[in-house]
Order: sequence, then structure tokens, then C-alpha cells
Amino acid sequence: MYMYMKFRKTKTAARSVYIYRFADGTVVVLHPGEQGVSTEIIDFLHKLDDREVYHNLKQRKVKEHCAKPVDTEVESLEIQRLHEVVSSLTPKQQDTYRRVVVEGNPMTQVAREEGVSETAIRHRMAKIKAQIKKKF
Repeated sequence: MYMYMKFRKTKTAARSVYIYRFADGTVVVLHPGEQGVSTEIIDFLHKLDDREVYHNLKQRKVKEHCAKPVDTEVESLEIQRLHEVVSSLTPKQQDTYRRVVVEGNPMTQVAREEGVSETAIRHRMAKIKAQIKKKF
């Protein structure tokens, strides 16, 4: 069976409708005002696609990075050192690092969940990166 993965967002000019592609190759076009479909539903579907594109691109980067040959002994020492540096961060910084870097959550999501601004999370991440860079 063919798995269709999106790597590009739908252009703004084409977002007035939603095109759904089934695994068997069938294509359905949803138009607002037909069969109970509203513009809000179409906007929501495009937002879901945007999120999928974001994650697909991120996964592709990870796979490309992991496919490169590495010296495992050197990498193990670097990873061990990184764990030591991250463990020296404050608990709040460790949590932010885990959620943003390790889990790959967008900073906007982390900010919303913590009830702070995205700028606050960006500043926190900048401090974390500076500490890692300084100690690494």
C-alpha cells in the first residue's frame, strides 16, 4: 500500500477548498457550503496538514542525520557530556529543554501549556543554549 507523506504546505491561494487523498489513490475535494462543510472545517483540516508537514520535515532531518556514519565512541562521549551539562541546568530549564529539543514540541505549544509568552520560552531556550555552549 502506498503511503502519502506531505512535505509542502498547501499554497494560500488553494486553501479555499480541501483536497483529501486516500491511500488507494482516490481524491475527494471538499468545498465550503456542500455536504455540511464550512470554511472553518476546511481551515482546520489545512492546519492539521500544516502540522503534519512540520513533523514530516522534522523526521526527515532526523533520519538524514542518523544515516550519516559516525564514530560511535566519540559520539557516546559527546552524548554523555551533553547529559551531564543538561543535568546541571535548573529543573525548569531541564523540563523546557526536554519538551522543546528532545520531544520536539513547538515553543508556542510549550508557552501555551505553561501560561507564558512564546518570547519567554525563546529567552529561556537562548539561556539554555548559551549554558550548554559554555559548558560543552
